[in-house]
Amino acid sequence: MWSRRSRSLSRTADFKAICDLARQIGTHALEKQLVACVNTLSPCESIYRREGKICQEKEIPAILRTTAKPGWRISKRFSTIFTPTGCPSFL
Repeated sequence: MWSRRSRSLSRTADFKAICDLARQIGTHALEKQLVACVNTLSPCESIYRREGKICQEKEIPAILRTTAKPGWRISKRFSTIFTPTGCPSFL
């Protein structure tokens, strides 16, 4: 799922990739010129349910900044690189 900023601001979209490979994802996206900027944030603790169990893990959120048009390409590209259980979440 993604959201686009108001047209009155800039025509950009911020994609938040949440996974433990945030730096690698960001570097790859920059090298492939899919994004203009990547912000990796401090590690956080995520609590979620998987296969009926409550899990806790440390993750590194990242914000990938690009124009709105290539946003879908970013999501598609990374979903082909990562397995379904290891795929980053795009918000």
